[in-house]
Amino acid sequence: MKYWLLVISFFLHALLFLLLDQASKLRYEEASLEEVIQAIGQMDQQRQIVLYAEAPEIDITNNEDTPLLSKKRQRVKEQSVASQIGETKNRSPQPKVKLSSPTKSRDQIQELTRPKKIDLNQIASLYPQSGSSTIGEKVFGNIPIGQFTALNTDEYSFYSFTERVNERIRIRWTNKVEESLRRLKRRGLLEQLPESEMTTILEVRLDRKGNYQGSTIYQSSGLSAWDRAAVFAFQDGAPFLNPPPELLEEDDLIRLRYSFSVIWHPKYASRIK
Repeated sequence: MKYWLLVISFFLHALLFLLLDQASKLRYEEASLEEVIQAIGQMDQQRQIVLYAEAPEIDITNNEDTPLLSKKRQRVKEQSVASQIGETKNRSPQPKVKLSSPTKSRDQIQELTRPKKIDLNQIASLYPQSGSSTIGEKVFGNIPIGQFTALNTDEYSFYSFTERVNERIRIRWTNKVEESLRRLKRRGLLEQLPESEMTTILEVRLDRKGNYQGSTIYQSSGLSAWDRAAVFAFQDGAPFLNPPPELLEEDDLIRLRYSFSVIWHPKYASRIK
């Protein structure tokens, strides 16, 4: 029997599981409710499907193998994941500089145009939106934190379908988890939750039209409300249109295995209203 193991990053902000210790030291004091909720990545067999982020520096001579799959094939000069948490998106670290501006002195222009390791003007044209680059999923492997997300990826044939599924289930799951956190807060139970990562792993079954046919929970998060939230996301999000027929198994069903995680620390309780 063939399994498609899909572990997805949802919500506007997520904690990187593999980088949790380091990331918590950098961003812990600013953690918000959104940062508590995450799903963990995407897997197809033994390879991880990651959300696509165009890298700032491409290396066309790099032919090394990669366990990562995404929207496009991409090889980079140096792999990294963005240091900030949020939607997987690379941004320019500063607004685009207009060198023709009469307000700039010759010395300023020379400084701005002096060669750098990464040309910020080139980055600004590549990423029109300025701000900190963010990533919203855990990436397997020992990939260092950097200014941008730059990953070696191979093209995944069914990326558009998994992206559509993500868009349908993301807000449904996070809304239910938020509701449960607020209920626990009202009942005075939230502060009793220990520091932990609580993960629900389930298999979801779809028919050839993308209709929900059932699910099986393989691992409980320990809180039934969070397990139900994962199931509800698929029940309410279906149908998932235009599923690839290649994903159909012998019984005419598509099986997707998802992992949903909530990374919790008692200090987050004060941020939940």
